Amino acid sequence: MARKSALSQRVLENNLTVVEDFSFDEIKTKNMVAALKNLNLYGEKTLAILPENDDVIFLSTRNIPGASVKTADTISTYDILSHKKLLIFKSAIDKIVKTFKN
Repeated sequence: MARKSALSQRVLENNLTVVEDFSFDEIKTKNMVAALKNLNLYGEKTLAILPENDDVIFLSTRNIPGASVKTADTISTYDILSHKKLLIFKSAIDKIVKTFKN
């Protein structure tokens, strides 16, 4: 219930962005920086929520200050509340919903 409330709070604050799933051909921080800048999320404490583990996205994000990556089945209330912005991959939504039913 707490995760639902935290997600709802981010929606009310207009701090939740849903995007079509994407990945990169190579591990490059500049690719993720460009994606965050295009979404006006660069420089914000942002949590990217993926449907499943993607090492290329994870490794491309790890050197960006304030940016984190988690999979939909591992996010916690703390993860949501400790990041101002949420970037959710579209196919991760179903996985988040399934975790509420458990």
